[in-house]
Parts: sequence; C-alpha cells; structure tokens
Amino acid sequence: LPGSIEHACFGLPDPETGERLAVAVRPEAGREIDLELVVAHLRAQGLAVRKLPEQLILWEDPLPRTASGKIVRSRLVMESAGKRIQLASRRSRGAGG
Repeated sequence: LPGSIEHACFGLPDPETGERLAVAVRPEAGREIDLELVVAHLRAQGLAVRKLPEQLILWEDPLPRTASGKIVRSRLVMESAGKRIQLASRRSRGAGG
C-alpha cells in the first residue's frame, strides 16, 4: 500500500451485520492515507468489492506483534478505540463480485 509502513486487516463488531472488515494502517511520516485510497489500491489489485474493508483505523505506533513477528489482531480490536477512523457508507455487496 503506497504511503504505508505497515497495515493489517481484522474484524470488528458491527451492529447491523455482526462484523465488518477494518484495516489498521500506519502511514509513513507526513503521508495522508484515507479509506478511498486504500479501496482504490485494493480494487486496482483485483480485489472483489465484497472483500473490501469498510473501516480505516490510522495507527501511529507500530502494530502489535508477537515475539515471532506476527500481528496480534485481538490487540488491534482492543486498541482501535480512540484512534482516528474513517467509516465507509455501506457498499452494495452484490456489485463487483
């Protein structure tokens, strides 16, 4: 993802659907990343609309990792509260396959 140091997708509770896909992004210094940029990048890579994230969470610090370097998604869920977010309007899930 251009302008990103690191990023990871994970599920968050959603009152309408039960769960929505979020993406935590740690941008490079001085770079602005928004959900529209992320979605455009993923669509250009051929990702289906139904698989696109609906929430962007901007992460200032390194993403939480285990000792072996794997991202701890449960900590992303717990630590996402209070961070800057962008939430997409609901997309038509049938479009774009």
